[in-house]
Amino acid sequence: MAASGEKGVISNGSLCFCFYVWLGDYEVDEESRNRISRFVLSLSGKSKLLPTRNPRFSDPYAPSSSFSLFIWIRRCFVFLQLVRKWLEIMIGVLEMQSRVARLHEKLKKAEEELPICRAGNRAMIEKLEKEVHRAKESEKTMLESLVCQT
Repeated sequence: MAASGEKGVISNGSLCFCFYVWLGDYEVDEESRNRISRFVLSLSGKSKLLPTRNPRFSDPYAPSSSFSLFIWIRRCFVFLQLVRKWLEIMIGVLEMQSRVARLHEKLKKAEEELPICRAGNRAMIEKLEKEVHRAKESEKTMLESLVCQT
C-alpha cells in the first residue's frame, strides 16, 4: 500500500512513522508533518486539510476524526504500559511475599528444632560429665591403690 504525496511516494514504513509521530514518540519538522498529514488524508478519502480548534493539543493538519482515533490509541498504549508496570510491581510483591513466607517457615522449623538440639546437647554434656566423673573416680582409686602399695 503506497500513496503519492506532494514530495514523492510514502511507503508502509512511513505509515508506521506516521503512527509514531501522532503517538508523540518522535519529533518531526513542519514539512514532514504536512506530508504525513496529507498521506493520512489521502488514505481516509478526505481531500482538504481540516483546521483544528486547539493547535496546542492536536496536529493542525490532521483530520479531527482520525486524530482523535490516534489520541485514543495513544491513551490505550499509555494505559497498557501502566497496567504492565502495575503487573510487574504486583509480581514483585508476590515474589517478596513468597520469600517472606518461606523464611517464616524456615524460622518456625528452626524454632521447633532448637529445643531438640538443646536437649541433644544436654544429653551429650551429661554423658561427658559422667565420663569425666568416672575418669576422676578411676584416677582417685588408682592413686589410692598406689598409696596402699607403698
